Amino acid sequence: MRARAIIKQKNLLAGANCFAFARRDYLKGENQMEERHEEETTRNIGLLISGFALGAITGTILGLLFAPKAGKELRQDIKEKSSEYYGLAKEKLKEGLEVSKEKIGEAFEKVKKAVQTGTETIKEKLAQESKTEEEA
Repeated sequence: MRARAIIKQKNLLAGANCFAFARRDYLKGENQMEERHEEETTRNIGLLISGFALGAITGTILGLLFAPKAGKELRQDIKEKSSEYYGLAKEKLKEGLEVSKEKIGEAFEKVKKAVQTGTETIKEKLAQESKTEEEA
């Protein structure tokens, strides 16, 4: 009689473990899809911003070089525009760093939550197992 109870308990635990692993794998696949989508979106936004910046810089340089101005005025204009674009690039870099910090914080919270869930599940299973052993 007791042997049947132990076998039944082991089968229940094995089934629970299989379910937990299947659920974990499903959630892992879902998270990987979300992460890939976020990476592609971030990459596309980065390409868009860098393309825009490169086009603006090229257009400005060509406009200044073909404008009928004296050399001293042209150098002054180039100096002003370059400092303007330097400030713009610095601002965009700060924005990129802020977004990166947010993404890292979100990922950290996801990992923290997953670890807590796993810890709670393990504690529950251990408690169930010890309770079942005490009853047997």
